[in-house]
Amino acid sequence: MTLLARTLVLGLALLAAAAAHATSFTFATLPASGALNGAAGDTLGFGYVVANPSATDWLVITSLDAGTFIDGTPDATLFDFPVLAPGASLSVAFIAGTSGLFAFTWELAAPLGASNSGDFILGAEWWSGDPGAGGSFLSLATPASATYQVTVVPEPSAALLVATSLALASCAGRGALTKRSRSHGPRRVTVRRGWQRLLVRMRRLR
Repeated sequence: MTLLARTLVLGLALLAAAAAHATSFTFATLPASGALNGAAGDTLGFGYVVANPSATDWLVITSLDAGTFIDGTPDATLFDFPVLAPGASLSVAFIAGTSGLFAFTWELAAPLGASNSGDFILGAEWWSGDPGAGGSFLSLATPASATYQVTVVPEPSAALLVATSLALASCAGRGALTKRSRSHGPRRVTVRRGWQRLLVRMRRLR
């Protein structure tokens, strides 16, 4: 076999080995929908699930990319960059200040309906064994991603106030129906928009 042929064979073998270790891994957020809602000033947090599908190689998580955020403060310091043995999986719930994937705190002035959305992207590597016990780097893993969305919604008390006010407005409207005296002919019905004053009062309470 010529030197060129040997070089080609070696190159193909290396490419095949790299392809064999380019297996993707499993990654998802907790909650699985990736959607969290909260009032302005609230801190919202994501947990995560990661699984290593390889029967032989160790999975080493090396990076977390969450994109950009507005109207608040992102926090990725909770993430612990886990190392998973072959076939292992890990589920970590969000506990404020303790564990999870990512946290985000809305500014107090964040407008109602404000939203941030994107993808959490985990980078990783494949190793022949435990990196802390003599394992060797094999290749980069295919990055895994999970979508997220955080949105500002009214505080529960405000939502209850709106629902109560609308119910009262409905009752007031029905009570304001006026009837003509008993006589023949068409009956005129008038509905008073009492709910407008209620909405003004709610705005002042904000």
